[in-house]
Amino acid sequence: MHILLVHQLFLRGDEAGMTQHYEYARHLVRAGHRVTVLSGRRSYLTGQPVATARREMVEPGLEIIPCAQAGRVHRSFVWRTLGFLSFMLSAFAAGLRVRRVDVIWTTSPPLPQVCTAWALAWLKRRPLVFEVRDLWPAVAVEMGVLRSRPLIALASAAESFLYRAAQVVVVNSPGFLPYLAQRGVALDRSRSSPTASTSRPSIPRAPVGVCGRRTVCKGSSSPSMPAHMAWPMI
Repeated sequence: MHILLVHQLFLRGDEAGMTQHYEYARHLVRAGHRVTVLSGRRSYLTGQPVATARREMVEPGLEIIPCAQAGRVHRSFVWRTLGFLSFMLSAFAAGLRVRRVDVIWTTSPPLPQVCTAWALAWLKRRPLVFEVRDLWPAVAVEMGVLRSRPLIALASAAESFLYRAAQVVVVNSPGFLPYLAQRGVALDRSRSSPTASTSRPSIPRAPVGVCGRRTVCKGSSSPSMPAHMAWPMI
């Protein structure tokens, strides 16, 4: 299976910060899949360029395609927004050139990259896996980062649409499930699955909750809970 991951803030194994998606990708490759990552060119922590090559083969089966982005994530709200929107467009252009994709996977926050993943999934007629690591824009509103009512309304509408559009929704906390239910993600069945961190990463074989074509998985942000827990259902 060829998996296309849209993740602006994707960190490699030798970078400081949260590298869980790098570990997820490596586990998927070891399980026999191929992973292509559309990532940003700048470091999330420093804002400095981290990639100059057009394509980077990290290891056989795992390739990173750096995409252009403007501004720095931590500089200001305006620059952060500019960075997210510029990556959204450049990643879309880069994703159109990636061939023979089976599944498109993305994560939020930030939410704009999920729009890119949806557009690519729609054009390529492929399923979309939407991994929710935090509730946006709810968190941004609660923290006072997002205050404009028109922007809040726009972001909330986009969030609800993307939840409905995804074939699979993955969450890293069971506390998110009531919120998702309010947003129209149906949860007809559910069963628990241990996903705590272990010294020997494992790859679960079964989904946690299933509702038709949509699956909601409960777990933690540990290397033992890759998003492909739900993919056998697609």
